[in-house]
Amino acid sequence: MAALRDHGTGSSVPDWEPSLGSNKCVCTHAANDLIRKSQTTGSIVARLAPDIQTYWVTGTSAPCLSIFKPLYLGNVSWPEVGPEPTGQYDEATLWWTHERLHRRALEKYAAAVRLICPERDRMQAKFLAEERELRQRTAAADAEERANVLGAFSARCWAEAKEATFRWIDKLEALPWRRRIPWLYHWYWRGKNKAAGLKL
Repeated sequence: MAALRDHGTGSSVPDWEPSLGSNKCVCTHAANDLIRKSQTTGSIVARLAPDIQTYWVTGTSAPCLSIFKPLYLGNVSWPEVGPEPTGQYDEATLWWTHERLHRRALEKYAAAVRLICPERDRMQAKFLAEERELRQRTAAADAEERANVLGAFSARCWAEAKEATFRWIDKLEALPWRRRIPWLYHWYWRGKNKAAGLKL
């Protein structure tokens, strides 16, 4: 998970900004139409074991600002994440909800990291610890009982992450806009937001 959130050596600088990144970062943020017009749009870490296979996914862009949440294949129910996202902003979709957070964070990334990442890391550690305990507790359970327990755990993790995302959006939008980001970078994202119908 840490590797998928990596921005390269420059990200160790306290005031590192996505506008300064490169297209060689694992966690890539788009910046222009010539060199860096794509970005990381989703990440996954799979724990493959004989008993339970857990797929930790963000379901969102920007793994640096995202929480990896558990999914299970088979007869385990999946959490509700809204309709499939399109190129137009839709607040009912998980991906676009988080993209609102991501694009707001691009304007004041250093402040966003200080605000989001401590809680993100605590929540991620809690999910991982609970998942380890859950594997041990359901080791002797039958398939139906295990599916019910895993489905409930997955749904709760996704719901907690969604609540955190809304909190972070509110906190970020209350911060003043930082006016010293590169002009071309600002206009690039302004155009993308306008095309998607996302008003920030």
